[in-house]
Amino acid sequence: MTSRTKNDPLVDRLAALGFSGYEARAYVALLEGHPATGYELAKRSGIPPSKIYPVLKRLMDRSMVSPVSANPVKYLPQNSRLFLKNLRQDFQSALSYIEEHLPRQTRTDFDYIWNIRTKAELLSRASELIAQARREILLLAWDPELQELIPPLKSKTKTVKLAIIQFGEMPVSHPVLYRHRIPGIIRSEKGGRELTLVTDEESLLQGLITRSRVNGIYTSNPSLVQVALDYMRHEIYTNKIFNRFEKVLYREYGDALKKLRDIWKP
Repeated sequence: MTSRTKNDPLVDRLAALGFSGYEARAYVALLEGHPATGYELAKRSGIPPSKIYPVLKRLMDRSMVSPVSANPVKYLPQNSRLFLKNLRQDFQSALSYIEEHLPRQTRTDFDYIWNIRTKAELLSRASELIAQARREILLLAWDPELQELIPPLKSKTKTVKLAIIQFGEMPVSHPVLYRHRIPGIIRSEKGGRELTLVTDEESLLQGLITRSRVNGIYTSNPSLVQVALDYMRHEIYTNKIFNRFEKVLYREYGDALKKLRDIWKP
């Protein structure tokens, strides 16, 4: 029989929903083998014997555990399907109340810059912004991140204006797609893969993904949003010019447009 510990993923998920670590471990361990005495449950769950009975008392108060015998007392767990049903109803009720009564943010919040330190958080926030977009989306992304954002992007293609600046060669079916022509050089200069997303000319998400870390920000600061908008619009302008005059540009500025990218020489 599995011994539930504080590092158990299932226990961690229950703890994230408001249960203490001991409560989660005791309930899951009881589901795996019941009825059980407090001593048996303590041994199986790894909870100190001196702590198991207060834990069981709290679970009984939440109707998650019931005593079914005496001398010695043994315990049964609430049916897991009923537990999940009640838990879902409780959370839905709480979320509905919060949604109705939570004070709305004011414009002063828009000046804040929120730091983002993981790729998962960066992509999660990107998916949220895409889903919330009402009018337009401008996205600049490399293939690994773009691939994960394709599903939420597809859901918006018929309701908002959407333009994608792609760094990579992954096939993407979208009518307004601009593929960067020198991605390898850009990645070398930046030291990683960039992701920039602006929605409705109001919200900006930007991050640089390297092998060792992710540095990102989210903000609705109007000045920073405008800077990002100008940056991506000029990327699109450059892409259009390049597609039209590719041979001329290479002839004039050399391999990889080295002379053009040298900003210290006119």
